[in-house]
Amino acid sequence: MKKNVKKLLMTIAFIVAVIMFVGNVFLVYFQEKGRIIDETKNIIFLINNSLELNGDDYVPDFSEVNVNSSVILFGADKNNGNIITASNPKYLNQNLSDIGIDTDIKEKTFNGQNLFDNKYYMVIKYSFDGFDLYYTMSLMTMIRSIIINSILVLAITVSVFLVIGTVILKYIDEKIIKVIDRINKGLDDITTNYDAPDINENSTPEFERLSEHINFMKDSVVGNAKDAQEAVKAKSNFLSTMSHEIRTPINAVLGLDEMILRDSNEPSTIKYAEDIRSAGKTLLSLINDILDSSKIESGNMELVESSYKLSTVLTDVYNMILFRAQKKGLEFECIIDPDIPDILKGDEIRIKQCMVNLLTNAVKYTEKGSVKLTVSFKFDDKKHIRLNVVIADTGIGIKKEDLNRLFSPFERIDEIRNRLVEGTGLGMSIVKKLLALMNTKLKVRSEYGKGSEFEFEILQEVLSVEPIGDFEDILAKGQSTTESIRESFAAKDAKILVVDDTSVNLTVVEGLLKHTGLQIDTADSGEAAIMKVEENFYDIIFMDHMMPGMDGIEAMQHIRNMTDNPNANTVIIVLTANVVENSEDQYKSLGFDAYLTKPIDSDRLETAIMNFLPEDKYMKVTVEVAKKVAGTADEKVVIKDEKLKTLRGINLAKAIEYSGGEEVLYDVIKIFYASINEKADLIEKYYNEGNIKEYTVLVHALKSSARLIGAETLSTDAAYLESCGNKNDVEEIEANTPALLSLYRSYLEKFKEYCSDSDDDSKEVIDDESYNEAMNSVKEFAEAYDFDGIDEILNMLDMYRIPDKYMLQFTKVKDLAMQVERDKIIEVLDA
Repeated sequence: MKKNVKKLLMTIAFIVAVIMFVGNVFLVYFQEKGRIIDETKNIIFLINNSLELNGDDYVPDFSEVNVNSSVILFGADKNNGNIITASNPKYLNQNLSDIGIDTDIKEKTFNGQNLFDNKYYMVIKYSFDGFDLYYTMSLMTMIRSIIINSILVLAITVSVFLVIGTVILKYIDEKIIKVIDRINKGLDDITTNYDAPDINENSTPEFERLSEHINFMKDSVVGNAKDAQEAVKAKSNFLSTMSHEIRTPINAVLGLDEMILRDSNEPSTIKYAEDIRSAGKTLLSLINDILDSSKIESGNMELVESSYKLSTVLTDVYNMILFRAQKKGLEFECIIDPDIPDILKGDEIRIKQCMVNLLTNAVKYTEKGSVKLTVSFKFDDKKHIRLNVVIADTGIGIKKEDLNRLFSPFERIDEIRNRLVEGTGLGMSIVKKLLALMNTKLKVRSEYGKGSEFEFEILQEVLSVEPIGDFEDILAKGQSTTESIRESFAAKDAKILVVDDTSVNLTVVEGLLKHTGLQIDTADSGEAAIMKVEENFYDIIFMDHMMPGMDGIEAMQHIRNMTDNPNANTVIIVLTANVVENSEDQYKSLGFDAYLTKPIDSDRLETAIMNFLPEDKYMKVTVEVAKKVAGTADEKVVIKDEKLKTLRGINLAKAIEYSGGEEVLYDVIKIFYASINEKADLIEKYYNEGNIKEYTVLVHALKSSARLIGAETLSTDAAYLESCGNKNDVEEIEANTPALLSLYRSYLEKFKEYCSDSDDDSKEVIDDESYNEAMNSVKEFAEAYDFDGIDEILNMLDMYRIPDKYMLQFTKVKDLAMQVERDKIIEVLDA
């Protein structure tokens, strides 16, 4: 700013100097002109005096007239212009024409003439009776005078302005520029540090008011920024939690569904299972859309470029879209330039995502006709091509007025007509943003009622110029060699360890891999995994991330650092439902060898195992052959329908649906029942200790396991308390945890008959008098704060079968005793 002020002052000084210079030129000119006229008048006055004294015919001798050296006076004959007198005698007896003076000039007229040595002169003519007077003066004299005076004035002007400008600039620098610089610095501090001090400039009332306004706006902006940061953080936490929590039950559903597809030979069962798988994958797709949109919006989406085969990407896209198109009776056509280089470098995942999203939309909005994918290219230079992708359909098209809304998130155009079309409305928005990340954009051409065409072009590095070839041949070859869900591997000599704190997840993995013959060990905690690896060698370890106590990361690092450990170099693959913000790279940087997301995809699970198992420990076979090798072919499942119907406190239909069948539900309930005391005690322990972190992990696990057995109220209550734990809402945790524990422990009685190994009917039924006497003793011990005495009475009562009319009271007293709730025990017994 200081430089700008200096420049402004110099500009003003220059303009003023020029104006004064030009003005001075005119001033000096008129001064000189006036001086010449005055001098001429004086000469004429002298001549007139001489004529009065000597007569009109007298011609004065101009050589005696005292004039400036640059001035020459001529007296010339009126008739012929001969010079008869001159202030310089050398011009006597010459004619005016000889010296370039025009005799026709007007009186008192200035005229530039070529006089003597081609110098310019001013000439003034004045007529007398006997002669004409010519007053001549060199123009150089006037010009010299003008220049000297003007330069002097210019120098004075510039000097004065430099002095004044320096004073003004110093004042501006001290009073304005430095103040503004301090304000700007204060503003810079505010942008980088919300706790920066207020701006306090009071050098002038104006700056003081400006400081107050800025501070007021700072407080407002900082408040809004902090709110926005909290909102972004909350949103990020929500998405991370949502991703994990939604994927956890989907993992069970899709995993158990995969087991049904593998084990069942009934067409109707297989159809239902395929519908479940389709719905589950659709749900996952919706979740991924929301997560991708959020990551792009927050700037956390990054492109991951690597080498890839274009033919593989296009084959995957073709297979994903073909089924959807055929299901709607549409023709799906792929036109691929056979000369496109096949090995490229770029983000294949995002390129595929853009193609699939556009093609999926095309299929959704096309009721009849066709969908066409055209891929071509042109070389940008020797090492890069521009890959051109065009998706065209014969669908409903887009109205011109709707084109601007096409890329709006969560919005669907022509809502009435398209009300039955599924999806979040995020697909096109994600495509636009992903293409922007790849420095390109989507072109749209559409005619309402006739169809649409979408086109984009991306720059890709060429790693090999080998062409892709005939795409039809690639598809035909792929169809003949692609493994179906009925193809797998057999590995009876290989051994793996699966670690997960949720028992049903262990059941799913075991179920998915049981036909392979793998030796599968399981552990339900990081600590248990450590004990396993100390005693056994494993070819692969699958490790869940989020577990109470020692989590998966800590367990993995402990295994890596253990001495005399047979598994120090064993492959460890992390299992997680967290898929936000480059999770795979983060896990690998921590030391994991690979990464599998939940829900576990059976194909990826088996691929991961085959990638890391030594080749001599497995062979690729069909599932049917693998079952025979593993000894699990045609395994019959024993269903105990009547016994399942005796279960209380669960939605049995939901339990069967969530767990994947009655056989699996039987195992899941047994596991759930066996862990109630231990898990409830741990929840209570962390609750009493105020350890919110471990408490939250446990109620999170309870939420998932309760939902799997159909204990919907228990699952909902646990989910609420997990949310409270994530928000550190201690007040709500304290208010609701006792009820949660009471409900949780009530399943000991609800599942007792179903899960008990002994026959409760053999127990002696306690009579009313003995029961009431025992309860009176419990009350007395409670009033005396003697919980050891209470435990002795209750343990004694467990040896008897409690009549149904006392079961509710007995269960409540037992639960309250475990919670050390003296007053509530007395209250229940007094009721």
